[in-house]
Amino acid sequence: KMKTNHEKLLHKLEKERQVLCRSIEERMKENGTLREQLQNLHHEVECCEEANPCASEKKHLIKNKKKDPMKRIQARRKLVDLSRSQNEMIAKLSGELDEMLRKTYPSFSKNHST
Repeated sequence: KMKTNHEKLLHKLEKERQVLCRSIEERMKENGTLREQLQNLHHEVECCEEANPCASEKKHLIKNKKKDPMKRIQARRKLVDLSRSQNEMIAKLSGELDEMLRKTYPSFSKNHST
């Protein structure tokens, strides 16, 4: 009887260990995803900072507006490109969301056929 209790306890602890290992793997995957998102956000911030000069540079640009229109054109072009890339990302994420909804809740899908 003592051996069976020990075996039961060992089996229970093994199951708990497996659950914890799966949880750790999920967290590691989530951390990797979050690291990628963080890198993407840092890149987007850099793009925004390049496209939008800081306040002191804006004042300088206003003073020299007539002297250097190329800087304004470049800044506007960067903003347009950034806007386009963000729109593409939104469309992609929207598609992924629709796909996830179809997988999770097939009855709510837009193209659900009976």
